[in-house]
Amino acid sequence: MCGIFGYISSEKYDVNYVGQEVSESIKHRGPDSNHIYYDQNYNALIGHRRLSIIDLSSKSDQPYVHKNVVMSFNGEIYNYKELRSELKKEGVFFKTGSDTEVLINVYTQWGIKGFQKLNGMFAVSFYDKNINKMILLRDRIGEKPILYYSKSDAFAFSSEAKSFKYFPVVRKKIKVSLDNLRKSIHMMWLDDNESTSIDGIIRVPPASYLILDLDNYSIKIEKYWSLEIEPVRLSYSQAVSRYKELLLESVKIRCRSDCGVSVMLSGGLDSSLISSMMKSINVKFDTYTLEFDSNNSEHEKAKYMADYLGVKNKAIHIDYKDAFYSLKENINLYDDLTTFDPGLITSYIASKAISKYGEKVVILGEGSDEINGGYGKFKASLYPYKILPSFLKNSIVYYASSRNNYSFNSFIASTNSLSSKLNNISGSYLQKLTGYDIQYQLPNHLLMKVDRATMAYSLEARVPFLDHNLVEFIYNLPDDFKLLRTKNHVTHKRILQDVAREYLPKQILSRKKFGMMLPIGEFISENKVFIGNLIVRNKELIHELIPNININRMLKDISNHGRSTGSEWLIWRFIIVIFWVNYSEIV
Repeated sequence: MCGIFGYISSEKYDVNYVGQEVSESIKHRGPDSNHIYYDQNYNALIGHRRLSIIDLSSKSDQPYVHKNVVMSFNGEIYNYKELRSELKKEGVFFKTGSDTEVLINVYTQWGIKGFQKLNGMFAVSFYDKNINKMILLRDRIGEKPILYYSKSDAFAFSSEAKSFKYFPVVRKKIKVSLDNLRKSIHMMWLDDNESTSIDGIIRVPPASYLILDLDNYSIKIEKYWSLEIEPVRLSYSQAVSRYKELLLESVKIRCRSDCGVSVMLSGGLDSSLISSMMKSINVKFDTYTLEFDSNNSEHEKAKYMADYLGVKNKAIHIDYKDAFYSLKENINLYDDLTTFDPGLITSYIASKAISKYGEKVVILGEGSDEINGGYGKFKASLYPYKILPSFLKNSIVYYASSRNNYSFNSFIASTNSLSSKLNNISGSYLQKLTGYDIQYQLPNHLLMKVDRATMAYSLEARVPFLDHNLVEFIYNLPDDFKLLRTKNHVTHKRILQDVAREYLPKQILSRKKFGMMLPIGEFISENKVFIGNLIVRNKELIHELIPNININRMLKDISNHGRSTGSEWLIWRFIIVIFWVNYSEIV
């Protein structure tokens, strides 16, 4: 896991200054080494910050040069051993044991078609002097970020938005996009795979690659993967067996590391199953769990699961007041803010603690709910909801995601936006909903949070449930394999529960869902005086984002612990926006 960046311009610039300042801005992503490559022919700078995970020797440092191609790579190619064997059969000779050298040979040997062979999380730049092109590649689900800024005479890219103020073409042009912030507030995340909350800074979409022509700065973007409807024709028991095989293989290859792995354990189904599978294949690991000052704490359940597996579990305590005051110094982690996930705070607190224990890799159970039908909103695909008109169904789904009870106009506009995206996704209504989450919710909401929080503390997060082979398989299973309504009950994640029966005790299987999110109502209650003052001091910004919002009602709700009218979700979003606008280094 690393940080990457580059700058190409028709005008002269101080290469050492730009390289040093941009590299310093993302040093947390790669503290182990940093290097730059400069090509005077195109006035092109390519940089890299390394977090060493596989082949720890300096031979695998980047930018990596091979056959007139300069590569800067962030992420992991989990199937690098299999690809290495395949390339060797074609006569490729290797000097290192790294996935870095495998990846550049995938490109030089097979070209763009080789991208289809990759199983991993990655954001990569290939500066190809053979064809005078720069190629930026992003993984299928969007686990790893790559942002860029493009003009007719310059092009800049980086792993994080905070770098862009050091690129000469961008330096004085950074402005907050209030329109995109507004959209994010209404949805809870920005369901746009290219835009950010900063005007002009754009993301390469998931499952895509960008080609920059070095001679005229023109760009084009192509997709190399998408979810396709290919029905799985297996009996239920056969599907359970195949699911187990795919998930176990995903876990195995995500445990490949030369510096060990750990697990963020909630004591729920997803992370417990991952931990149990790791134990079954003899992986050594410790587990970490959040501990809140409330009845919502997961620690006792996680400790039970850790004891069941015979592994160590360490509690990471979260104090609500400390968490609130930590926002000011940590909001800069989310520099291209596209999410208001309640896990924004808990994710960086957990990452900081895990990193202090000396860990470099943490395995997460994230993504399972999105692909397996784990959220309550997925019940909209079942009777009686499924017989409702599409817009009404979509409005139910939208409210379940956004908790928008404050603006009728934005409710209608956001539901229309969601409806438009769902209409462009094929399959059953459940497939449309899970397809939406895979394409929009995961990369812009959950995975954005995970990447920024973990990499802030030089910690690599790996997510077995998002292996594309597993995602494709689950997406094409019959709906009732994932979500089943019986007379008085709806079973979420049905097939996953049956996979887990072989690995988990009944106490874990029967647990109700509770994630590692901050309990928003309790958080507001503990900090209500300061939050009230914060809202009053920033009335102008709030009205600029939502003109007709009733500030007095918000203040009353805060005094009632934020829970009297269900407005805690809106209050939470304004807390994040206020801190981001006032304290983020990027704006």
